[in-house]
Amino acid sequence: MKYVIIDHEGLELPIIFDDIIQHSSFSHLKPVSAGVVRICGGSTSLNLKSRPEDEEIITKKLMEHYY
Repeated sequence: MKYVIIDHEGLELPIIFDDIIQHSSFSHLKPVSAGVVRICGGSTSLNLKSRPEDEEIITKKLMEHYY
């Protein structure tokens, strides 16, 4: 799985998607970082690296849906 983090009106929101989709498919959403769900590396198609805070953003968002 891959992800991009976008800034939507001041909120950083993760979008998680399948590996067959290119990160660049989300370029119109102006992502601030990108990577793979294992939270390392980055996106070559967007030329963005993952950030240390991405894991926390993604975890918080995922927890909202399950708790």
